[in-house]
Amino acid sequence: MTAEEERIVYSLAPRFFWPGAEPEDVRQEARIAILEARRTYDSARGSWFSYAWQAVYYRLVEIVRRERERRPVCVGDAPLYFIPSRESRDTTNWILDVRAAWPTLSPLEQTGIRGVINGTPYADMPGGQKRVDNAVQRGRRKLAA
Repeated sequence: MTAEEERIVYSLAPRFFWPGAEPEDVRQEARIAILEARRTYDSARGSWFSYAWQAVYYRLVEIVRRERERRPVCVGDAPLYFIPSRESRDTTNWILDVRAAWPTLSPLEQTGIRGVINGTPYADMPGGQKRVDNAVQRGRRKLAA
């Protein structure tokens, strides 16, 4: 990756955030967008810098949009994530079912995930803010695997 492309990454990535993403995750998505843009770039359409900037920007916008559409809900003891499809935008298309992985979470991770789903601030959850935040992040990684 060239220095110019890294400047694009480091100028755009800090502007974007989605739940569960670390700053390095955002930068990595930006780098992937640049690699994909290399394959589709046509010099007759303008400068590489402009094309790469737009490719990164629109990829990050799409990821943020997709992540905002996730609607966590609890069914019984375990959460489900309803993820609408691009076509219909309704919440009944498909479900990421995490019930099988739920028992692998520690009690603090389960409490933290339930609290996030219910909108409870970390400060109001038992165990201390930092400890709960770490537990929620660990739980999300386990459920996503």
